[in-house]
Amino acid sequence: INASFAGAPTGVLPFELVASGGRAEEGGTLAVFKTDRAGGYRDSVRLEGLSVTGRVTLRCRLDLSQYDDKLSRFSRLPEIPGRDFSFVVSLIQLGFYVETGEASVPGIENSVKSLLREKKLPVELIAGATGKRDLKVEVLFSLMPKMFANQPQMVKGRVIFTLKDSGATVFSYESDEVKGGGASEEQAYYNTWMKLQKLLAADEQLTLELAGAL
Repeated sequence: INASFAGAPTGVLPFELVASGGRAEEGGTLAVFKTDRAGGYRDSVRLEGLSVTGRVTLRCRLDLSQYDDKLSRFSRLPEIPGRDFSFVVSLIQLGFYVETGEASVPGIENSVKSLLREKKLPVELIAGATGKRDLKVEVLFSLMPKMFANQPQMVKGRVIFTLKDSGATVFSYESDEVKGGGASEEQAYYNTWMKLQKLLAADEQLTLELAGAL
C-alpha cells in the first residue's frame, strides 16, 4: 500500500480491511494496521476472520475511528479514501466418514457433520473417503465391567480425528475421555456420545488445529 498526497509523504496512517459480499458480515473489520511515515505498508495481513465463500470484496480504507469525537462535529463528511479488492473464496472438498466399531449410536454421523459445520471450517463435506483429502472420525467406546448385578452399564468414550492428504496423515487429534451410563448398553453408548459431543463443541483447540491443517 502506498498512500500519498500530491506526491508528498503523509506520515503514519491507520488503515482497516473491511469485508463485504459472500457470507461475510457487511462492514466487518478483518484487520487494522498502520503505514510507515512515508505512507507505505509492505507486509502480509492475516485474514483468519474471513469465514466466507463466494465472491468477496475487501475494502482497504483509512481507519478514522480514533477521530470519532472530532468528526461528529461535521454535518457532512467526505467519502473515506480507499480501494476495493475482489476475489473468490472456494471451499475445500473433504471426504468424511465416521467409525464406531461394534457400538451403535443412531444418527452419530449426522451429529459429527453438524458439529463440524458449527465450527465454520472452510470445507464441503463429501460422504465417504475420496483418496485425496479425507477426514476419518473414530468414536471409540469401551464397556466398563459391572461390579454388581443392578449397577447401571457404564461406558468410556473418546474421539480421534485423522486428516489425510492423498493417503498421508497430516493431522491427528484425540479428545479427552468421558464416561457415561445407562440402563442398557445402547443407552450408555448414547449418553456417552452426548457428553463427547458437548466436549467437542467447546474444544477451541480442535477447531484451531484442524483449521490450520486444512
